[in-house]
Amino acid sequence: MLLYQFPHPFSRLVPLEKQELQNFDQYAGEYEDLLNRSLEFVGKDGEYFAEYKIDRLADMCRERNLAPSTILDFGCGTGKNLKHLRKHFPKAVLFGTDISQDSLDIAAKLILGNCKLDYFDGETLPYKAPMFDMILAVNVFHHIPFELHEGLLAGLRKTLNPNGVFVLFEHNPINPITRKIVRECPFDKDARLLKPSYSNKLLSQAFDSKTSFHYVIFVPPALKALLFIEKFIEWLPLGAQYAAFVANGTNSQAPTQSRA
Repeated sequence: MLLYQFPHPFSRLVPLEKQELQNFDQYAGEYEDLLNRSLEFVGKDGEYFAEYKIDRLADMCRERNLAPSTILDFGCGTGKNLKHLRKHFPKAVLFGTDISQDSLDIAAKLILGNCKLDYFDGETLPYKAPMFDMILAVNVFHHIPFELHEGLLAGLRKTLNPNGVFVLFEHNPINPITRKIVRECPFDKDARLLKPSYSNKLLSQAFDSKTSFHYVIFVPPALKALLFIEKFIEWLPLGAQYAAFVANGTNSQAPTQSRA
């Protein structure tokens, strides 16, 4: 398999990884427990929120008449999102990559079907380019030094099909509950949250396209009967997280109804 070498500055990620990037191998076996403990005060576990985000992603794709046949979960960890991607995109070929081999080993036990997991050494993506209709990065970029974001996205874009889309889920630093959860979560100790305005500029420049924003997770789990209202207030920049949706190049399927 051909490997795509990231351009400068992302080629510097290997030495930086040893110094700065979180080694998630140490958390792989207890990832779920640590996450659930940090979410105790909101009354639900990490599975609830993972499922919710992929449910919303599926809604966004339906709104855009998108049916991706190849999906990469970049920074897939233990496969929490892959599980729900399989539910909503049953015909798609799924790919997951991560810098934690221990996490990938756990994900492999899920038996998702038509899913390939690949170790990412932090320097070279293990994929030919282009090959993905959708690339998804869920709460990954706040673990990556900001000076590497631009180069990383340039590399990921090389693996995205001409009509493909990139979707970024990130914590919303405006939300005080989000900041509390991040502050108290052990594997978020290195986290530097991305302001929506930063993500907007970063993605729009990286993919030469306008970025649409959807703010998510307004309703606490105890009031999940009211989840239906979230679609009507996704423009309000107070959700616990946000989804930034950008097409590769000038693709008309990426509307801009909501901007950061």
